[in-house]
Amino acid sequence: MFAGLQGRRSFWPRGVVLGGSSSVNGMLHVRGSRHDFDRWAQYTGDESWDYRHVLPYFKKSEGVADDHLATSNFRGKDGPMRVSVMGKDSEMSNKIIQAFQEIGYPYNKDYNGRTMEGIGNSQMSMYKRERWSTARGYIHPILDRGNLHVSLHSFVLKVIIDDRNRAVGVEVLKDNRKIRVMAKKEVILSAGAIQTPQILMLSGVGPARQLRDLGIQVKADLPVGQNLQDHVFFYMPIAISQPISVDEGAADSLWAYVQHVVFGTGPLGRPAQENLFFTSITERARSLDWPDLQIHFYSRYMNRLGMRAVYYDPDLIDELTPYREASPYGWICRPSLLQPRSVGNLSLSSRDPFDDPVIHANYLGRREDMDVLMKGLDICQKVVKSKTMAQIGSRLTESKSISVCRQHKFDSPAYWECYIRATLLTIYHPSGTCKMGGDNDASSVVDSALRVRGVAGLRVIDASVMPFIVSANPHANVVMLAEKVADVIRARPGLPP
Repeated sequence: MFAGLQGRRSFWPRGVVLGGSSSVNGMLHVRGSRHDFDRWAQYTGDESWDYRHVLPYFKKSEGVADDHLATSNFRGKDGPMRVSVMGKDSEMSNKIIQAFQEIGYPYNKDYNGRTMEGIGNSQMSMYKRERWSTARGYIHPILDRGNLHVSLHSFVLKVIIDDRNRAVGVEVLKDNRKIRVMAKKEVILSAGAIQTPQILMLSGVGPARQLRDLGIQVKADLPVGQNLQDHVFFYMPIAISQPISVDEGAADSLWAYVQHVVFGTGPLGRPAQENLFFTSITERARSLDWPDLQIHFYSRYMNRLGMRAVYYDPDLIDELTPYREASPYGWICRPSLLQPRSVGNLSLSSRDPFDDPVIHANYLGRREDMDVLMKGLDICQKVVKSKTMAQIGSRLTESKSISVCRQHKFDSPAYWECYIRATLLTIYHPSGTCKMGGDNDASSVVDSALRVRGVAGLRVIDASVMPFIVSANPHANVVMLAEKVADVIRARPGLPP
């Protein structure tokens, strides 16, 4: 596993910046299937998590900047999170859409509407060619409020839990000194599916045996760090003969910067992920219209810089660069696993809050996960071989086996399985490590109001509470979670379903 990545390890960064991961992510705005939320409701025994009840919060958060989508009953147009549609005027994007229609898949104007099935233009958290993070949508407009205090360059060490097992504040490292920030009512953790469980365990909330082994006083024996789920994909680079994709060299130039800042034009305001495709592979998924495969399309080539960015092994980069630099134009097909059956876990490596946790992702631990990715590979190859793509000279970049899979014949099923395992990448969607559940669910960490079990005054609101990862890029869902639970915290009636 990971034979083609640096140190044979998957790279898992964290969004340690104002706005969290929304300030560094790929900006894709995807809600997922209605079945995702109906399953949450069924699992927790709380109907307020079903699709009928969460849809109003999705709509409340959205400020859709597309005239067609803004008229849909499924969408919101006045919310703080701006959403724009990409690739409408892109020749490369239109070729991808035409190719999918040619091989039998429908065009879908809105995968956040009635169904996700088909090929469509990407929707992104962008406005006027610029990223629209949660910091920009929610924090910047209210920075002058007297009851809001934002502390930058601050690292939370632990939650302070008193002898009554009540969270009363947090211990923070700021400017190289420890300070305590005390809470009048509640402490809310929103540090993400890696940092939140780490903070909880350092605070004494987690698996009792693990904590005692590290000399941490146990405040609540809970399965923190279990149920780790993530989305993965791999890259299939495709060369083309026509100059219709983004030229990576031109995008990195000074002129591109001048175009973007001065004239509001150029490649920097054109996100490479112009198209998304969703479909159902397994029989169960097809019967429910519940996509388990997503394909991301990247309308620019993966050169040496791109391979470094995803932490390919340096030897593999040297091996692939001549193929990748033979043509300056191309696109990337990236099959993605939406409903992984494989589940991992996370644990502390020490009591030092600056030590990284031990992460066991358990990718492709179940055969079904590889089967879905292999089907995605098959769809990518059909697109490449379509008449539409033949018109622009599309072809697989490589024509022989990479060195770590040299024992397999190129383009054989065995080769592609080896290639996938060697170059498999996280999509940076870790979820589920503090999952919510019903009152009698011993495997859950928080209840359906996202309160930590056994500790008063402590709540978690981030992707870690998802009992099952959504069939989507999770950012829009985390915003929905926050909007919904904000009403719960303030004892307001929920929005009508």
